[in-house]
Amino acid sequence: MVFLVALFTILFHTLPFFLPFFLGSLAFLFLFLLGILLFGWALLVVFPFVLAGLTLWAILWAFVF
Repeated sequence: MVFLVALFTILFHTLPFFLPFFLGSLAFLFLFLLGILLFGWALLVVFPFVLAGLTLWAILWAFVF
């Protein structure tokens, strides 16, 4: 995720030189929103499993100690 943000930042700073600034900003915004969307979906998929794992760990911890 950090790598993607860095990549988008680099793209954002280089695009205006090759394209008009407005177009560069639009491209950056689109990529950034796409990244957030994908990251959000990843969280939605992963989070329930993490939560289930933590719950099981808490139950195990309660029984052991």
